[in-house]
Amino acid sequence: MTDLNADSHFVTAAVVAAELYKAREIANDISLTASNARALALRAGQGAAGFRAITDFID
Repeated sequence: MTDLNADSHFVTAAVVAAELYKAREIANDISLTASNARALALRAGQGAAGFRAITDFID
């Protein structure tokens, strides 16, 4: 019965690791999107100054 519990813990750990990996990938994508939005807002000039606060918050 001990081996079954150990196997179950390894499977649970693998599932958690996979979910954390997905979350990290999403966070990286959001960060990249925020960086791109910030660059566009800077190019847009004063008209998009309010948008920078949003991109800073996301980043």
